[in-house]
Amino acid sequence: MAIIVLFAGFYGMLAHFSPGAFTGVAEDAGIMAWVSFAFFTGVGRDFTSIVPVSAGARPLVGAQLIPSIGWALVVFAAVMAHIQPQLERIARRDAERDGE
Repeated sequence: MAIIVLFAGFYGMLAHFSPGAFTGVAEDAGIMAWVSFAFFTGVGRDFTSIVPVSAGARPLVGAQLIPSIGWALVVFAAVMAHIQPQLERIARRDAERDGE
């Protein structure tokens, strides 16, 4: 969530100081518009209402994808490490049942 809020602030600042950096955004876009854009960029979903068009906006969106993908991998690895013993117990139980 911190990555999303951080990049939402970056997007809002870029749009404020460089008008035209994004298309499809209202002049008075609030923080929620940028948080939504940052969230959908982070999950890799196509967010067609706001599109980065400037030379500064495109690398910024790309820069968000790197830590977002990294964080997703960390969370996935943590979940798998947590459930691994349970999966092994299930596999052993099934193997013992099949061996009977």
